[in-house]
This record gives sequence, structure tokens and C-alpha cells, in this order.
Amino acid sequence: MAQVKQSGQAGIADKSDVLVTIEPREPGTGRHIVVRSPFRLEFGRHITETVEAVLNEQDIDDVAVLVEDKGALEFALRARCETALRRALKE
Repeated sequence: MAQVKQSGQAGIADKSDVLVTIEPREPGTGRHIVVRSPFRLEFGRHITETVEAVLNEQDIDDVAVLVEDKGALEFALRARCETALRRALKE
């Protein structure tokens, strides 16, 4: 299992895009995902599930993820999550 030791960020909080920030948490504390979006009521669960899927694919736990969505499509959200994660894992 990979360990996030620094923060990583990708995207912009602009129309039709998403800003994803990933930060480390204490070992054993699990994941904490926060979604801020004007579309949270309609798509908040799907956004969270997409973030969870990316973290599961990379076997990542003990992270805080902030998603600031402005209407991004799923492929953009997934790409931003993967990029933020790569940056957070870079040493």
C-alpha cells in the first residue's frame, strides 16, 4: 500500500472543471472525502464513488480529499484525482 506523505493538487475551480486536493492523514484514520459543488445534491454520491474508485485502484488509505467541483465530467474528475494523487506520492 502506497503512503501519501505530502499534499497534491490538480485542476482549477473554474466552470466545467474540478479542483482536487489530496493530503495525508495519520495512519489508521482512513479516508475523508469532502465534496463542494453546486451539483452536490444530484451528483455528490457519484463524485465520491469516483474518488473512492481511484483511491482503491492505487490502494490508498489515510488521506483527506477535497473536491471543488464546478460541473466537471467524470473523465475530468478521474484525471484530476489521478494527477493529484501522483503529485502527492512524488518524493
